[in-house]
Order: sequence, then structure tokens, then C-alpha cells
Amino acid sequence: LRTLILTFCMAALFFVMLLLLIDLFANIWGYIDNKVLFTDILMIMLLYVPKCLSYAIPVALLFSISFTLGTLYGNNELIAIFGGGMSLFTLVLPLLIMGALLSAGVFFFEENVVIWATRAKQEMQAQVLKRPVEGTVPRDKAFIDRDRNIIIKVDSFIPQDNMLTGVTIIYGEPEKVIYADNGRWNGKTWQLQNTFLYENDPAKSHWTCRRIGQYQAAEITQTPEKFKISVRKVEDMNLSTATQFIDDLRFSGLPSIAAETDFFNKFSYAMRVFIVTIIAASIGGAFRKNILLMCLLVSLVISVVFFVFQLVTDAFAKNGILPPVAGAFLPVLIFLAIGFFLMKKART
Repeated sequence: LRTLILTFCMAALFFVMLLLLIDLFANIWGYIDNKVLFTDILMIMLLYVPKCLSYAIPVALLFSISFTLGTLYGNNELIAIFGGGMSLFTLVLPLLIMGALLSAGVFFFEENVVIWATRAKQEMQAQVLKRPVEGTVPRDKAFIDRDRNIIIKVDSFIPQDNMLTGVTIIYGEPEKVIYADNGRWNGKTWQLQNTFLYENDPAKSHWTCRRIGQYQAAEITQTPEKFKISVRKVEDMNLSTATQFIDDLRFSGLPSIAAETDFFNKFSYAMRVFIVTIIAASIGGAFRKNILLMCLLVSLVISVVFFVFQLVTDAFAKNGILPPVAGAFLPVLIFLAIGFFLMKKART
């Protein structure tokens, strides 16, 4: 167990450093051109560590388990263990339990640390490189209510004051347009200030306009929390924000399949740790020579194959070929089946 933990830590550190260096060299010329301070670069790298760790844990665990078991087999220690009557499943059962617990831990780590740190890293990196933050939406927002045939457009939202500016509400039938300079949330509804109401007469021959000092905008059913959503990538949102985002897409009649697929991926990605634990436990005794090199190679190959297969099923799901839940969990189920099959056929 001590060897396993030490190998896992060293492998995780190696992959984290590799990802940090890739990100650093990808932006090195931008840092030089903008004369970014070394302390700012260091802070950006520190904020990227949680995301790198999230990527590194499955690969490092796959490598450490297969390397540890391969070393035991190469030293003929596994033969002694199996000769004593202990099966492979009994031997690796604690590892499977650890993998399941680590999967749950990775999920909560993603939700509570990785999302925040990645967002902070993107904002700081965009600031020092003088470019827009990746994944952000424009300041103006629009919602479509197909049930009531209404379009709502807002120029901007000021979160600290719960205030909207440049509010436009367009009715399809009867033809009517409501415009207000701003609106504030009173706890229940949006109260618009300095409102102008434009209406088309029944004969549709001319428009009339009247000014309303304060207007209770029952048409705007979105709460301030929904206006605070400032990203369009579900992977950059926590579960509650992602749920609100998908509900808004459905409410507006906009396509939500891609967002739903990314939502289910939040759960399926966390299960990668358990999958690699099963596969690593199955192939750990397959190598007697060049154990370090072969385990590292197999770890990278399996990780790449799983990642590519996940991309393919994601693409199928986002294009409507597969249901979103199938696109997210089909690779998980297939690789779980492969893992249990390999364990059943493994040397014991």
C-alpha cells in the first residue's frame, strides 16, 4: 500500500507538471508581449493546478496500480499470494473500494474547487493577456417565451444592485412593445422605471405610445439568479447553475441537448477513477519485463482511447443520434464491462 500511494503521488505530480508546462508554453509569447509579471504567471499556474489534478488522477491511478501489481508479479510475490489461496478479486477489493470513494471525492472536488479555480484562472489570464474571457456571454441577454409569444431583451444586468438596464419586451400577438430604461427586483417581480408602452391598434393602421412611470413586469419570470449566469459552458457551472441554465434553454424553446449531455458528463467523468481502478487491477500482472515503461504506455493508451470514445459518443448525443444520458454513460458502461471481463480472465 505504501508503494502504491508513493507511486500514485509521483505519477500525479508528473502529469500535473506536464500539463502546467503545456499551458505555460502555449501562452509564453503572450506573457512576454504583454510584459506579465512573474508573480502573476505563478498565480495563474497555481489556479490551474486543481484542473490539472482532475485530469491527472485517473491516469496516475491507472499507472500506479498496474505498476505496483506488475512489480509484485515480476518479483514472484503475486505467485506466493495466489499460492496461499487468495484470489485476485480479494487482493484488489480494497483498491476497488478506494477507487469508488475516490470517484465520489473527485466529483465533489470538481464541483467545489476545480470550477471556481478554473474560472479565476481564465479571468486572470484574460486580464493579463488583454483578451475576452473564454466562455463568457455578451452583456446583453435575451429570453424567448414561446407559450406567451414574448421576447425579452436586456442590455445589461448589474448583480450588486439586482438591476436591469435597457429592458425591451416584445409581444407577437397582440403587437405590443414595452421599453424601460431600467428595472429593479423587489423580491417578487421586476419593477420597471420610466417605461414606454407602444401598441398597435386592432386595425394595425398606426401605433400609439404612452409613458408609464412604474410598470410591474410580470412578463419577466426570470429571477436575478438566472441573470447572474455569465458562462455558456455547462462544464464551467456547478450543478445548480447548470440546472437553471438548461431550464432556461427549454423554457425559451432553444436546443438543450448539448447542455444536457455536458450535464450528465459531470457524473460520468467522475466515474473514470473507478473504471481505471478495475482495468489497472486486471492488467497489473500482465508484464514481467520493462514494467515501468509498459505500465506507463498502457496507461496513456487506455486513457486516450477512453477520451476519444467519450468524444465520439458526446458528438453523437449533441447531434441527436444518441440520447444525452447515453452519450455520457455509454463509454462508462462499456469500459466497466471490459474491466470486469479482464479481471475474470486475469492471471490468479
